[in-house]
Amino acid sequence: MRADSAKAAYTAFLSYNHRDVRAARGLQRRLESYRLPKGAMRSDGERRLGPIFRDRDELPAAADLSEAVKQALSRSAALVVLCSPHAAASPWVDKEIRLFRFLHPDRPILAAIIEGEPEEAFPPALQDGGEPLAADLRREGDGVRLGTLKIIAGLAGIGLDRLVQRDAQRRVRRVTAVTLA
Repeated sequence: MRADSAKAAYTAFLSYNHRDVRAARGLQRRLESYRLPKGAMRSDGERRLGPIFRDRDELPAAADLSEAVKQALSRSAALVVLCSPHAAASPWVDKEIRLFRFLHPDRPILAAIIEGEPEEAFPPALQDGGEPLAADLRREGDGVRLGTLKIIAGLAGIGLDRLVQRDAQRRVRRVTAVTLA
């Protein structure tokens, strides 16, 4: 993460259609619990990404939901959009993307396809300027593991290849330790 986003309250705001709540909950859990391998830490030295904003877990009861969402977006270092046909048809997901771009034109917006083909899964605001690069969490795409690592690499500001190699080394060490024990 860049220095200007280091003071953000949330590492990312997770934008999704509520029909995709199960996928959103799972991705939030994986992102918040992932511990970066040694040698692949963030530039600030942290090994965890930090809190990921997801409306159901983070929003207090408020008189104006849109104001609460705006506040959360303004306090987020990045935006992660779960892309599906439901998200593409959602005016709220589209508004969140546009508002985040307006508030933070220099901060990253990461897309993650969870269902459907890219042309039917991307909300219109993501397609401004062409089809975005996205992590593909579908089984026929990158899969959940590699797709999640792509998002983690983008949020942590480290190269995907470096993260994948370090993660694989860590997994080999764990398997070896379990086998020896």
